[in-house]
Amino acid sequence: MGIFLEKKGWICFVEKIEKLVKVNPHRNKSETKSKIIEPLLRELGWSFLDDEVETEHSIDLGTNIEDIDYALLVGKRPAVFLEVKSLGSKLKIENQKKKWNYAAHEDVKWFALTNGTEIKIFNTEREGDPQENLIGEASLRNFKEKKHVFEIISRDSIMSEKTDGSLQNIRQRKRIIEKIKENRGDIRERIVEILKDYSEDPIYDELKMITDKFVDSLPEKINNYSEEEKEKNEVREPISKILRKNKLLDI
Repeated sequence: MGIFLEKKGWICFVEKIEKLVKVNPHRNKSETKSKIIEPLLRELGWSFLDDEVETEHSIDLGTNIEDIDYALLVGKRPAVFLEVKSLGSKLKIENQKKKWNYAAHEDVKWFALTNGTEIKIFNTEREGDPQENLIGEASLRNFKEKKHVFEIISRDSIMSEKTDGSLQNIRQRKRIIEKIKENRGDIRERIVEILKDYSEDPIYDELKMITDKFVDSLPEKINNYSEEEKEKNEVREPISKILRKNKLLDI
């Protein structure tokens, strides 16, 4: 399997999950693991037969032993911890913070939390709130479009260290989003001023309304920007470069 999951095969796989969920949207944890999570790990390139996946991985904390549902191994050493909740249950990282801490304690860079229809992926290298270290998330309704989120913990991405490179891009994107949110008003005014040079006064109000909607939606658009689209060069220039070139973002 290549670094990128094959699109047609991925869509087919997601459709199978959708059918399983439709038949029974409230499966217990054991069934969620066997029918959804383990097939997902195989789809992501991890081999159970080659001992690349350890179930119920034990962590010795000195005073007690704790278990993680899955450890994805590279050279017999955990590279990713994956914790599973039952299908239909809510994903609350607050309730799983100690598992995130276990990953950090074991020098495991990546911690993933899923209930079969949602997934959240965290980096553990920085201290603080796990939510601040969230680097990717998806829900069943957008699994097909968010293939790149799952690729963060694919075997090929972890083995090639592509995930480490993606992390830098994700953090840069988060900084850009925060800058945009902090400076929405100023960005709106700058865009309107630029557009005024190419329009007539009668449509100024319409331009302002369109600009308001565009700026308000920009953080979400950037957050959902697909790594796969970037690889295909569907977007020729990074959004940050475009914004800087038009003097809309000073970072």
